[in-house]
Amino acid sequence: MRRTGHVPAEALWAHAARAGRQDLGSDWLHVSSPPVYAYQMSIRKRLLEECPELVLISDPQTLPAQQELLRLMLDWLCRRYPARFAVDWEAGVAETLTEGYRHTFRLAGPI
Repeated sequence: MRRTGHVPAEALWAHAARAGRQDLGSDWLHVSSPPVYAYQMSIRKRLLEECPELVLISDPQTLPAQQELLRLMLDWLCRRYPARFAVDWEAGVAETLTEGYRHTFRLAGPI
């Protein structure tokens, strides 16, 4: 069983299924074709650099929920698109390997 931080990914998926959420095994998160994805990510990156206070608002009280969602999303992306996404939980990094937009993200805190 692959672990994602403190809670195994499989346990998170099972909990989500029991809680009546949609089938998380389907394409519940749309990832565009590589050229479109690269373009979209370049826009997001520019917005975060130029006006982070307008595009990223975070309430510290929601941090555990943010971390749980991040674990679920990264696990799903790596399973669904193994050639385009990777995560190394021990090193604390996630990567997008999509042609046109390759980037390594440092995962802060316990994910």
